[in-house]
Amino acid sequence: MTDRLKPLRFAAAAAGLLLLAPALPARAQVVVDMSRITCKQFMDYSFDKQEVIGAWMSGYFNASLNRKVLDITRYQANSKRVSNYCKKHKKDSLMAVIQKVAQ
Repeated sequence: MTDRLKPLRFAAAAAGLLLLAPALPARAQVVVDMSRITCKQFMDYSFDKQEVIGAWMSGYFNASLNRKVLDITRYQANSKRVSNYCKKHKKDSLMAVIQKVAQ
């Protein structure tokens, strides 16, 4: 599968899980305050967890800008910008970094 389709594949899988969630038995609930994630924490997460957080953040910021289109090329470029910036600024808030470097 090409790198261009990975975010789309992930989005489809996430949507499928959300649709199935009500049918699953109740378990311990995990709540994450996305505004408190630092670059260091983000960079220490597994690739899969980074993808989930990246997709959530992308949706959050695109919704705040009233964007209704998924631009995979922009998503990938922004992911790279954020990762590069986070490597040098580990104490910064991930959300603040996204606001600073994403386009």
